[in-house]
Amino acid sequence: MPTEASEVRLVTGAAGFLGRQLLLELGDRHPAATILAVVRGGVEDELRAWLTERRGRTERLEVVVGDVTQERCGLDARTVARLAATKTYVYHCAARYDLERPDPELDAQVNVDGTRTVLRLAEEVGAAGFSLMSSVAVAGTYHGVWTEEHLHETHAWRSSYASSKHRAEVLVHESTLPSRSVFRLGVLVGDELTGTYFKPDGVYSFFGAIRKIHEAVPLGVPLPTIGWGAIPLCPVDHAARAVVALAAAPDDGLTVHHVFEDEVLRAGDIMRLVLEAAGRPRSAEVSWLGHLVQGFNERAEHDGVLTQLKNDAIDILHDVGVPRYLVGELNQPTQFSNAATSARLAALGIGSPAFEQYASRTWHGWLAHEARAPGRRELEFFRGKHVVMTGGSSGVGAGILRRLLEHGVASVVVLGRNRKRLDDVLEYQPGAERVELVDCDLLDDASVGAAIDRLAQAGREVDLLVLSAGLSIDRPLRDMSADLEELSRMTQVNFVAPMRLVRALVPLMADRPDARVVTLSSIATQLDVPGFSMYSATKAALDQAFAVLPSELTGSGVSFVSVRLPLVKTPMTNVNIRLRNVPMLSVGAAVDMVVAATVSGRRSAGGAVGRSFEVLKLWHPVLASVVGNLGWKGYVRVPYFSRVVEAYLGTGRR
Repeated sequence: MPTEASEVRLVTGAAGFLGRQLLLELGDRHPAATILAVVRGGVEDELRAWLTERRGRTERLEVVVGDVTQERCGLDARTVARLAATKTYVYHCAARYDLERPDPELDAQVNVDGTRTVLRLAEEVGAAGFSLMSSVAVAGTYHGVWTEEHLHETHAWRSSYASSKHRAEVLVHESTLPSRSVFRLGVLVGDELTGTYFKPDGVYSFFGAIRKIHEAVPLGVPLPTIGWGAIPLCPVDHAARAVVALAAAPDDGLTVHHVFEDEVLRAGDIMRLVLEAAGRPRSAEVSWLGHLVQGFNERAEHDGVLTQLKNDAIDILHDVGVPRYLVGELNQPTQFSNAATSARLAALGIGSPAFEQYASRTWHGWLAHEARAPGRRELEFFRGKHVVMTGGSSGVGAGILRRLLEHGVASVVVLGRNRKRLDDVLEYQPGAERVELVDCDLLDDASVGAAIDRLAQAGREVDLLVLSAGLSIDRPLRDMSADLEELSRMTQVNFVAPMRLVRALVPLMADRPDARVVTLSSIATQLDVPGFSMYSATKAALDQAFAVLPSELTGSGVSFVSVRLPLVKTPMTNVNIRLRNVPMLSVGAAVDMVVAATVSGRRSAGGAVGRSFEVLKLWHPVLASVVGNLGWKGYVRVPYFSRVVEAYLGTGRR
């Protein structure tokens, strides 16, 4: 009789979210067994480091490169022969899960054909047990309580992922393996013990919006929560614990387990608990809204006008950061019973978790991740993106260009006129070969049109449009020329040319992941700065356009970001004699502001001074004007005051 030392526990998708947790559990429960982790190439060292960090047992862990879409999962003949000579248990976790970017063909290849390949391998080696990690999503749009009798009655799913997992389950049902298990898991969330290991999708997609609302709304004001549909949550560590325990003594034939918390919460309950974890004890439940939405959805299935209205609402939510797929997932019509599985787990000493008990750890684990993530998030956001920008050869634009290259963008097209100045910016800059200059004079309509034509003819991909070029003329209206030629020049550079670029390039950016149009606006649009009335008007015009364009382009996936910078020490400000020696923001600090706003996708970003004046204007416009005027006149005289103080202190010391 074979001992555990001669057993092999083979895990596909071992580097995935659930697969890693399974490796931890298998190492603890079966320390004498060999664990064969099948992963895609390039993650072997990182996986071992992850397990070591969590004190996982790795002395009998073997990490091999494989692919479930290849024959025998890409394993060599020696490995297959070894599996056939030992008692082998297969845990099939490998799957494609990307609800935001569905690909029916790829989902079928990985989730259906991949399962078929793993089943063939299990049959070839005479596996003692086969476990498929599935999902409650296989029920599709079935209304009512789901039982195994309904497996072949479901014909509609919300995603190609769900339908592919359903087909994978059918393959396991039809298999001739003597012992097969299907684990239908609930919506996976982070581990319940620490909350630090999670995959930032699903319910986590709402956390960013919850934090922003929580910070913006006074604590005494209760936030609304809706009832909506039931969501069977399942912490990833509980899922792994349940799978390993139940698969240790598999039944003959086919067994299906429903693994999720005993108390299934509604979306509103989950939101309430998250708000409480965030420090907001009061919330107002408006469950009638959930029933209203559910009734609307049912009617929309048979009404084209309502369907379009529903799609428009989903597009609007998508534009503010809520994934399209998530809205449907929050209103599941299917109910599952986990009573049988829960009873078996209880007999094994494994109780059901309760979100109420670990919601605080979930929230604070996410907050900790966000606090550590800015640098990593920047790199991930910019890596591989294709950028078109103006003003890249000078000032803040040059700093942005260097930062983009450091963060690994795939290409940058700089629209400009001065090649020598751009070459100076890129001298000794790694990645300079990824930059191309396209001749463009923003003051010349014909030149702008020619640049747009050249980009269109080249068939370029565009993910990010950065409008950093600007023209500022410090001159009161009464001192301008009679024909307002100065205003015409600023309007052309600061508004007309940027809008031509937006109109031409945004269609190329539609539906590209994290597409952004970013403009460098000015604090002058928030303050009443004497001498800059016409300049601030041209900048405010673009700000207003950026505020409205998202509504006109609902569903395109393109975000518009306006960064209102204070005065920055650049060649443009250096030519202004009265501003030459006043304190200003450094180019590096300005670039930090622009990069942070771009990654976050906030529609408007700026400093505390500008926001304070906006509030003051709303409260008392006259007072704001007086404070702004006096503040500006004092600001430009800072060098004089500094010299007076220095002279006074010098006299005092003598």
